[in-house]
Amino acid sequence: MLFRSVDLNFDGSNLQSIETRQHNALQSIQGGMGGQYYHLSASQYASVNSLITPAYGSFYDTTTQTAGAINTPQKVSINTSQYASQMSISSSRVTFARAGLYNIAFSFQVTNTDVNSHDVDVWLRQNGTDVTASASVATAVATHAGQPGYLIIAANFFIQAAVNDYLEMWWATNSTTMQIQTLPAITTPFASPAAPGIQLTINQVA
Repeated sequence: MLFRSVDLNFDGSNLQSIETRQHNALQSIQGGMGGQYYHLSASQYASVNSLITPAYGSFYDTTTQTAGAINTPQKVSINTSQYASQMSISSSRVTFARAGLYNIAFSFQVTNTDVNSHDVDVWLRQNGTDVTASASVATAVATHAGQPGYLIIAANFFIQAAVNDYLEMWWATNSTTMQIQTLPAITTPFASPAAPGIQLTINQVA
């Protein structure tokens, strides 16, 4: 026999007709207390899912990158993905699979093989456009005691990214004796792991 909600008698109970009852106020279903909501929109689900599945990446490069010409911007190569979730690398690009606010941290291992000191400039580009106020400029010292001059450039930024946005690092220098160099692991005079020419870490913060 088919009953309609209008045929049911609710006298003496705290139940109401489902024709007029709001799903957020149903008793004894997932708590059923005021202010609880059980149905999410697509955007709300994406927000909750982003908490469950974080977006992050750890990348580095194991090559030595040389300056083809002085005062000429060049893309920075990245050839190794150590960890990645919701993003990927391809040559010089990191592409985001999820929209959000991201913390970007990177370091450059720079060497100078000239007897004079020289400068290097590094910065970020997003979707082919320079990121505002993202440049860092530093000077690598000259060779000394038969060793090249070493320099570490490190920086940290926040960027807002949409789905399929991509990020690149660029550099330029006033001397072709400047390199982004990966240094191998050593065992003497002490043991030390390799120093990648580029290290880049990214994590979503909002």
